[in-house]
Amino acid sequence: MLTTPLSKDPQTSFGPPAPAAAPEKAWSFSASAYTYVLPDDPNYVQPTIAAVFGNTAGIAPGYKGSLGWGMLDLSSETEYVIDTGSSADSFLYTWSELGLTPVEWCRFGLVVQRTKVYKTEFDIQRGVFLGVSYKRVDVTAYVFNPDASRPIIVVGVGVSF
Repeated sequence: MLTTPLSKDPQTSFGPPAPAAAPEKAWSFSASAYTYVLPDDPNYVQPTIAAVFGNTAGIAPGYKGSLGWGMLDLSSETEYVIDTGSSADSFLYTWSELGLTPVEWCRFGLVVQRTKVYKTEFDIQRGVFLGVSYKRVDVTAYVFNPDASRPIIVVGVGVSF
């Protein structure tokens, strides 16, 4: 299940994995809000609360994976939503990051998101990001298409419990 561009579920978050000695939780909960500043459309905020429940008229196979080596990490998640009510509502979405974490509270790197809506070309946006963490709060800023005259800016704030 793809919940947000950068989900901060402590069990599956991007970035370095939790220490092996951390106790396993019976459940997890996270909340985040991503503010999108778009050049040609109205700005909006996407709030997300992650938990396992919902109702959909279709299926949504996907994957979430990450690799880490020292300060370097690569993470990606993809979801293909197959709407059984209308194929025009089906889509493919991928969010990938290549990050560097020089200190525990700071992470930066490259990001790409790809979207393919039914009967359209792929929409690919590349960018950079910088994230900081303090206790259970994460704030990450993304700049997509930084070389464009009007880049897309996304600011995410997440809290994990």
